Amino acid sequence: KNSTLSILKTEGDLQATLQTDHGSYVFSGRADRIDQFGGLIRVIDYKTGHVDNNNLKVPVHHHDENVLDYLKLIPEKALQLLLYKYMYLKENQALSPNQVSGTIHGLKYANNIEFGLYQEAAKSNGADVDFLGDESFISDMEAMLEAVVTEMLDTNIPFVQAEDNKKCGYCDFRMICKR
Repeated sequence: KNSTLSILKTEGDLQATLQTDHGSYVFSGRADRIDQFGGLIRVIDYKTGHVDNNNLKVPVHHHDENVLDYLKLIPEKALQLLLYKYMYLKENQALSPNQVSGTIHGLKYANNIEFGLYQEAAKSNGADVDFLGDESFISDMEAMLEAVVTEMLDTNIPFVQAEDNKKCGYCDFRMICKR
């Protein structure tokens, strides 16, 4: 394996457009670093606080679970990395999902600073769906994103304030809701 580290981009803007029945929607983000190491492209986010492997565990998707309910089970840091990976793949369509990883570098750790996404093990009883795998990654991400857009546009579903007040500090609508 090639163990040369090549930094491809720092503070890299990422963007993807999702076409839905409701219109066209642009998703964007900014990765702290994008590099290539050992033949793998890593889309990296730096974190100065605590990083727990459980924050990067992508749960198993069950047959009886709709994609929106499944999306709500994904920890925030894992979802962020999945979105970064999705956007990078949309910008670089010649790559396959197994060539790109979403990674967090925990800056407060002296030894193991790299934390990557990992999939929870599926049960062999047939109740689990192969979801977010290499073959279906793009279509699965788009199904989840479309479900979010559809819910946001549904006038029968009210907006609710975040349960965690810490999130309000980053919200563009904090002046409107006056929380």
